[in-house]
Amino acid sequence: MKIAKDVRSLYSRDVAPAEKFLRSLSITDDKPGTIVRDANALLDFLVGPPTPTSNQHFVLPMKLLKEANQRMAEPLENRMARPQLRSFPTLVGLYLPLRSMGLITTQTKPKRAIFVDTGLHERWKGLNPTEQYIALLAACLFQASAASIGYDARCTGRRQHMASTYSMLSDVQTSHPGESGLMLDSWENKMDLAMLHGFGFVKLEMESNVKEGKSAEIEEVTRLPLGDAAFVALFNVLKWSDDEDDFYDTCRALFPDLKERLTAAAAEFQPGEYTLNVSVGDCSRVFVAPAETDLDSFAYEILTAFNFDDEHLFLYEYRDRTGINRRILDGRLEDGEMFADETRLGDLPLESGESIAFDYDFGDTTRFSITIESISDQPSKRKKPKVTQCVGEPPFQYRWQEQYYDDEEDVEDE
Repeated sequence: MKIAKDVRSLYSRDVAPAEKFLRSLSITDDKPGTIVRDANALLDFLVGPPTPTSNQHFVLPMKLLKEANQRMAEPLENRMARPQLRSFPTLVGLYLPLRSMGLITTQTKPKRAIFVDTGLHERWKGLNPTEQYIALLAACLFQASAASIGYDARCTGRRQHMASTYSMLSDVQTSHPGESGLMLDSWENKMDLAMLHGFGFVKLEMESNVKEGKSAEIEEVTRLPLGDAAFVALFNVLKWSDDEDDFYDTCRALFPDLKERLTAAAAEFQPGEYTLNVSVGDCSRVFVAPAETDLDSFAYEILTAFNFDDEHLFLYEYRDRTGINRRILDGRLEDGEMFADETRLGDLPLESGESIAFDYDFGDTTRFSITIESISDQPSKRKKPKVTQCVGEPPFQYRWQEQYYDDEEDVEDE
């Protein structure tokens, strides 16, 4: 398949040649790119006892970065004294999808740590190279998120970012940063290019003379035939569907060896009794609640304990095992993945020590912080949550109340 002179023409190009090219593609551990080889190298590096990390977002510890980098097929020359994960585009471009797939997961007790999920890893090793390649590509496009390492991210999946980055290579086959609209002004741009390189969509040339305290920068980006074919046959699919199942259906028609699909096991219900500390400002209430308590009922108990009325909408937000922020919406809302009246405390894939945000009243929002202090594995004798400890006076529900009572006090002083 010939390289398009202008990448913008790929949006309207006939898909038949691209599909024919992809059907003839041979995928191995290190071809057409090194993404499969590198992913397995990183997993093998982390297999074993949990790796402690002090980072609240479970980022790969700094002390391991240079060694992990050396295990990549193309190690990045990095001469920084204290490099961050984002300093290694290939590593961060692997870490995000592996976290999103659940292959690399986390724990908070007894210490914060990251580790490879043994059961899921065994299933992963049973996949053939094509299945691993497509699983990584799907994870990058639909699940990977910078939020898993603590950065703001408006959506999960890098499909829009990767397509946009590829579109920057518009006028010529080979581009240099600063030319042809190719701007590498963030670590995420560099990560997206490293992902595209790993899948064999582009070829990167890195600078050879790296100064002390710096990391090798991208000097040249070359579009490859596979990149154009994937853009036509796969990325264009995303214009009419952002459903991962549709993407897999398209891939099965193009890659005969794609038969199995890796899926993480659904979180199991955790029975027992929860002790939860709910706080806002200097005020807190400790609840003891059975695991069967649905989050709609718990919202009512929180509002009652803090002397708030219950006439407004609310949502819960927490960070799941993959590092992605998940929302549980008020049952009166329509668009969402999870709803409070259908979700119980025991359904949450969280451990003691982890937190949940509770936002009430979207017009005059109050954010409560809910910390899981403990989870007893013994069946609870309670039928509903109970407040066992109160600290501090509840804040005013509405901002105007605070101003009103301040004015009242001023009048009394006069």
